[in-house]
Amino acid sequence: DDDLDRLRGLVSRQRREAKGGDVAAFLEADEAFHRALAEAAGMPTLLRLLDQLGAFVRLARLGQPTPQRHMMALVREHDALLDLLEEGDGEALAEALGRHIVSTAPRT
Repeated sequence: DDDLDRLRGLVSRQRREAKGGDVAAFLEADEAFHRALAEAAGMPTLLRLLDQLGAFVRLARLGQPTPQRHMMALVREHDALLDLLEEGDGEALAEALGRHIVSTAPRT
């Protein structure tokens, strides 16, 4: 429950930053969400990987526009993932998480 509350709080922060149009703050909250998810899942290797890739991802995003609709779509995806986690639907969660991870298309 504590992990879920923390994750929901991070998604709320993402939503607030997206609505305000603060891309840098949104991306910071997005990174914090993914790190917290890896922590909650007990995946220290993934957590280390996220730490190592974080700087690279931030550099890759420089100069790339991040429209508000994209940020809000990511928030909706994160909300849906947490709903599935809370419901305990592991199969649907794994499927949705897979789609979330491999999608590189701009969200609308």
